[in-house]
Amino acid sequence: MKTSAPDSSSSLTTDKPAASVATAIAQVPPRKARPRKVIEHVLYQDSFDLLRSFSEEMHQEGLTVDTTRMQFDRLYGIERLTEAQQRENDKLRQLAIILTVMYEVRRV
Repeated sequence: MKTSAPDSSSSLTTDKPAASVATAIAQVPPRKARPRKVIEHVLYQDSFDLLRSFSEEMHQEGLTVDTTRMQFDRLYGIERLTEAQQRENDKLRQLAIILTVMYEVRRV
């Protein structure tokens, strides 16, 4: 069985498709940058201090919280935060709301 080498005049070896793709790409307008949502009202720069304060407030309410687990187990964290938001303690609820926002923006 005899095989032949590909013909050098074949359309696969021309630069026309590459040139037309480059032209098409050059004609696409650049995308505008999406505005970033910046949460400025979160005053706690150190999330560990925030978790410690949250843990202390939960303890005062007679509830336990594992702050290490809250950092790595999202479901556990959301459960604890939901329970804290339902309490009468205003400071605890405020801490829980701040932590919930932080969970949404960045994993604590």
